[in-house]
Amino acid sequence: MKRIGSGTVAIGLAAAGAAAWWLRHVTAPAVRKWQPGCGEIVSAGDLAIRVCGSGDRAFVLLHGLVASGDVFGAAFDRLTQHGRLIVPDLFGFGRSMRVKSQSFGLEDHLDALDAMLEALGANAARLVIGGHSLGGLLALHWAARRQEQVDAVLTWGAPLFRDEAEARERLQAMGFLEQLFARDSPMAEKSCEWMCRYRGAAAVAAAILSPDLPIPISRRAVLHTWPAYRGAVGIFFSDWRAALSRLHDAGVPVTITAGSDDPSQVAGLAHTLAADFATIRAFDVEGAAHTLPLTHPDQCAASLLRCAARGEQLRLVSEAAGADVERYRSDS
Repeated sequence: MKRIGSGTVAIGLAAAGAAAWWLRHVTAPAVRKWQPGCGEIVSAGDLAIRVCGSGDRAFVLLHGLVASGDVFGAAFDRLTQHGRLIVPDLFGFGRSMRVKSQSFGLEDHLDALDAMLEALGANAARLVIGGHSLGGLLALHWAARRQEQVDAVLTWGAPLFRDEAEARERLQAMGFLEQLFARDSPMAEKSCEWMCRYRGAAAVAAAILSPDLPIPISRRAVLHTWPAYRGAVGIFFSDWRAALSRLHDAGVPVTITAGSDDPSQVAGLAHTLAADFATIRAFDVEGAAHTLPLTHPDQCAASLLRCAARGEQLRLVSEAAGADVERYRSDS
């Protein structure tokens, strides 16, 4: 019998591995449901943004750590029927990577978002802010800063941790890549340095290591620097409770949504917050993991529209009540 050479075996194993990867990739929910969103990429301050639609209301969508605005694909285009859609790549990430700054903390991100609105002439727009993962934390803080013009906030998989120990425990429960890139560690720094030096190879490696994600999204995950990454990680430990309190006092409705299988979430915390704050609602998506905007985009877009309608209704009721008070004072 003719012996099979080791080279033939290696080729066969490689082909089988590639076929298995491709099958997993094309059947992944995020890959099947994602298409590029509408609009063109423009610069607004230090941020590269995708913008389309028009109107006095603006839907602003903020992505998570080591990601880009591309996670909000074509399913979110329906928002343009109800206002303007603004999707930035966050300060220091994606197409906004090449900014001249060494500071990427919470205030830097919020300042960049403020400058974005000013550059777009949207300082007076009614805002509905959606944020995924780290973007959810930014959404809460930015909404608290601009509370007078915010109608509603919706977060997906926001990392709401009560202390640093709890944060590290949750991160340990996630996969290898999440553990690597969601904490400030020597391995993360070395990986970041390698990506900066070999950006093309890193993009290919990211796509290979992430078969469940659309290739354009996984490739852009490497577009950041170590200072940008390290600054963003620090936002995990920001005082999000203070932001929630300010939004509650201002009457801004907040909806906290997470997948039931999302290992980054602290069990029961969102529902406890909803019990403590009348303006907060908490929802679990059964069977979903961390990447809700990719795996459940239609549901996420519909939730944003419901939050926008609820926020507008509450605002109009509040304004009417305020007008009644002022009329009573003037009559007195």
